[in-house]
Amino acid sequence: MAIAANFPTVRPSLLLDFSNQTVLDPRVTFARTTTAYYYDNKSAALAEQNLFTYSNTFTNAAWSSNGIATPVQNAIDPSGTTNGAWTFTMQSATNTPHLTTQLQATALSGSTFTGSVYLQVGVGAGSYNFASLNAIGGASNYATVTFNLSTGVVTQSLSSGATLVSSSITQVGSTSWYRCVITFTINTAIAPNLSIQMNTAGTFSPTISGIQSASIAVGTETLLVYGAQLEQRSSPTVYTATTATAVNTYTPTLQSAAINSPRFDYNPTTRESLGLLLEQASTNLFTYSSDYTNAAWTKTNFTNTATIDVSPDGTQNASLMALTSTNSNHTLSQTATLTAASYTLSVYAKAYGSTYPFVQLAASSGIYCNFDLSGGTAGTPSSGTASIQSVGNNWYRCALTFTGTAASYTLSVNYANLITATYQPSVAGNGFNGYLIWGAQVELAPSATSYIATVASAQTRTVDAASMTGTNFTSWYNYSGGTVYVEAASGNPTVTANTSPFILSDASGTVNNCIYPYYNATAVSTLIRLNAIVLQNSTVALPAATVANTFYKTAYYFSTVGTGVSSVGQTATTTATAISAPAINQIAFNSPVALNGRIKKFAYYPLALTNTQIQSLSAN
Repeated sequence: MAIAANFPTVRPSLLLDFSNQTVLDPRVTFARTTTAYYYDNKSAALAEQNLFTYSNTFTNAAWSSNGIATPVQNAIDPSGTTNGAWTFTMQSATNTPHLTTQLQATALSGSTFTGSVYLQVGVGAGSYNFASLNAIGGASNYATVTFNLSTGVVTQSLSSGATLVSSSITQVGSTSWYRCVITFTINTAIAPNLSIQMNTAGTFSPTISGIQSASIAVGTETLLVYGAQLEQRSSPTVYTATTATAVNTYTPTLQSAAINSPRFDYNPTTRESLGLLLEQASTNLFTYSSDYTNAAWTKTNFTNTATIDVSPDGTQNASLMALTSTNSNHTLSQTATLTAASYTLSVYAKAYGSTYPFVQLAASSGIYCNFDLSGGTAGTPSSGTASIQSVGNNWYRCALTFTGTAASYTLSVNYANLITATYQPSVAGNGFNGYLIWGAQVELAPSATSYIATVASAQTRTVDAASMTGTNFTSWYNYSGGTVYVEAASGNPTVTANTSPFILSDASGTVNNCIYPYYNATAVSTLIRLNAIVLQNSTVALPAATVANTFYKTAYYFSTVGTGVSSVGQTATTTATAISAPAINQIAFNSPVALNGRIKKFAYYPLALTNTQIQSLSAN
């Protein structure tokens, strides 16, 4: 049906092409009294970065050694992988044994870098209890830190010609691995070296080269090493392995629209324009929605490392929830008091080093769903509906919609070991693997709306209100009849009859005197009311149940003698009833019920088109 001869020859008197706009038509009045998140088509932030090549291949030529034997990859790494870590064995006492590599990029003078590596005391009676990280930007530019790998403390820090910003040592995994970190600024434009040094003492004096010297007897002293990383930022993120090239990964970033600013939304991964985003008012009932160190969150068999990675909002505020070695459930939860209504629980999550890259959202033992963070799929929920959306850089927004009751719920984000649903399964972790998490939300809504950040209290994002009134409306409207075309995606695919997110109405804004389409799960109707009485009503059945957040095209006409409607190319359904048209003087979008979705196009033709023409317009 969608051939040129079947399309209208008359041009629309109103065409709102939201998918190709960056500013709102000036005839549309828009209001939202709070800020709100959306994706634009360009913004991205540096996420994973490792400027070293061969970050865990210490026999590669990218690394040079002094005073140690050829490293051997024969030790269990922090994630529990056999032969994942390397053994360093002292070979010569000529100089303090060390392994060095150079930054694989040109350093800017004054740039701040963070170097990190996982270290563990080796095996044997002569194993080293101390190790040092040394950032060297020339003979007189160095910063160096020594770590005690038995007690997990920094023992000494020195710098000259460079700025030692900070250092830290943190135990990771279920064994005695430590992540040792040095943050420094080299005050020249020289690309710095970073060396990993074996050290038998907690104190030292630097030589002119910046490598510490010490008196060490040749023996069987060993040091275990895994995963070196260098980043141009002031604190480390999660480890990212490299081979022949450095890693610089960028992630799409959520943007914050100012008060009363419309949101032209885009798919974060494909950059497809999705049009104008219109949502209901919604409240995130969780507090501290991205701060899982707070006591508002109960952590069971998880260790939480805060601000360890870059989240979907482009800042380093994502948390790593690592599983402890306890063979039990691993849960992160918060309570909320709900009512007998439809709620949606959602969270942004990303797998990290996981044997089982799954996460579970749960509202109770009877309401839960598992999500695969490697394949980006949602399992079958035990109750309600579930969805998963890729938001770029292996982050996914997982959502579970369920019907609540008037009760207090413990809402949780759990670790799962299968895509098939098992409520809070028992899994033995290793203190290293887990998932990254950000942006938890629970709201009174039939699907997940845009993220609402909270701290100490619940927060509300107000409704997106858009309308045309006065001469902005009458300049294109024909009172004796017209045709409306809309391409939109709704987050409410099963709204009840006699509700619509688009309405032509009188000044009261009610459904007493109006013309509008209304939707349910399997049909679209067009309806005219005068003084609260239905005058005309045509309904077209859809070939399949509607799907949330999927774009559909609908066209409907109305006149004083009848109505007709077609959607997704279905044969038009009509009525023929002579009426007096209601007094219409405005159009409202996102009303009288919220679209909770996006409009790509909205057009009005100042006459009733034919059934063939509306069928062609609506063909997907």
